Amino acid sequence: MPSRPYAVRATAPVRVADVGGWTDTWFGGPGRVCHLAVGPGVEVRARRTNRTGGAPSVVLESTALDPPVTVTQTADGRWAGGSSVRHLMLEEAVCEVLEGVPADEVGRVEVVIGSQVPPGASLGTSAAVVVSLLAALDTLLAGGRRTPEELAVLAHRVETVRARREAGVQDQWAAAVGGASLLEVDPYPTVRRTPIPLSDAVVAELGQRLVTVVFAPHDSSAVHREVIGAHCPRRWLDTRRGVTRASRDRRAGPDGVGRAPRCRHRPMGRVAAGMHQLAAGAS
Repeated sequence: MPSRPYAVRATAPVRVADVGGWTDTWFGGPGRVCHLAVGPGVEVRARRTNRTGGAPSVVLESTALDPPVTVTQTADGRWAGGSSVRHLMLEEAVCEVLEGVPADEVGRVEVVIGSQVPPGASLGTSAAVVVSLLAALDTLLAGGRRTPEELAVLAHRVETVRARREAGVQDQWAAAVGGASLLEVDPYPTVRRTPIPLSDAVVAELGQRLVTVVFAPHDSSAVHREVIGAHCPRRWLDTRRGVTRASRDRRAGPDGVGRAPRCRHRPMGRVAAGMHQLAAGAS
């Protein structure tokens, strides 16, 4: 691949079978989650254009973006979008990459986002979009040096720190690394991943048997807030959030300060059982 490619295509799967879900959050950990990444998922195509004049910019288009979203450089040298709450994650993902690239190397970039999964389907579609968008722009503009694991961490930071949404970590990791995995989350958002090898026969069976039915779209961040409000004691909620912010900023100490009282979570035995059943091909 040339050092400055003209066009890039990035794809990311979505996530199903999240045994242990909710334990990958700041309020449900330490956690263990077993999941499976499946396709078709999300596709992002990014290309440089030959247009000249105007400020450097990245234009995002998709069937869900009407009108397209544009991120451009402001007079003071910062990158910013239209500050649309609905598309804030996309804008922040673009800014995350552009902030490390000289403006004269950006020019004008056009991005087309496509998804085989409807938004709000509870399959980690938003995370897959952010991961594939980061991957495409990183390759097109920043040399493509980030590993899949680094993209997963970056995508989670974009959603929770830059866009200030509630989210666990598993969706970003499933989209970035694919396959079947066991994720150990302790302390949040640190992840230790164990790949689960699947035989060709198991993969074929899963392809034949897995069916997902989407009844209605939902906002995962809003669902997180409902769970937090219903199950997290208010007496430690603010303290826990403070610990999480410190961990995100890498200021937390090494003594496990993040291990505050936890919300209700699923037994860890179910996670281990799910992992072994997935590897063994149990139906």
